Amino acid sequence: MEVFTRFLYSFLSQVFLGLSTILKGIVTGIIQICDIKTYQDVLNTYKGDLSIPEWGLVILVILFMVVFIGLIIALIYLLIRKYLKFRKSAIEQDQLLDEVANLNGQVATLMKEKEEILAMKVSQLGLKPDESPTIEENQEETNDNPDIRFSKLDQIDKYYENAFSKYEEILNEVKKQDKSNLILIALGPTATVLSYDLHRLGYQAIDIGHI
Repeated sequence: MEVFTRFLYSFLSQVFLGLSTILKGIVTGIIQICDIKTYQDVLNTYKGDLSIPEWGLVILVILFMVVFIGLIIALIYLLIRKYLKFRKSAIEQDQLLDEVANLNGQVATLMKEKEEILAMKVSQLGLKPDESPTIEENQEETNDNPDIRFSKLDQIDKYYENAFSKYEEILNEVKKQDKSNLILIALGPTATVLSYDLHRLGYQAIDIGHI
């Protein structure tokens, strides 16, 4: 085991030494490229021997190198910016997925609460006649069709049977609600149009008839 430990130390040392050399080389290269003093020393060494045409070439070389270095810096900047933008987009997508999952959970909870409320209402409207004799009497008064068991639910269905004819009335009633509320709609084809208009007005609306 001791021999393996020495081997592992030597092996990993070589790897990390190579990585360190690469990083040092990059830093050293950047410093050397930006060493203005060295460039001045080179110019001072040859300026007495250069002719006028050669000075023109020197200026062109200097301009070319400035443009070349500028392009490298711009490329590095664009790559870093693109990477940061990609990371930001990925984070926003994850947040959006979390919000959608949270919204689905809220919708499921609301659907469950709706079913419980409907179950309570149905039980009061005639599922268990012994529970509320008063409601039974009211049902007998308003129930003209003996084949309909839940007359009050039938009245609601008839009232909204042609919901689109009462579209403006329904829309105005919904607009009285706070925009932070989640609005669940079950009005047949009218629900699609209503949910679209509510979204345009800044409301959160879901057509539960399609769920």
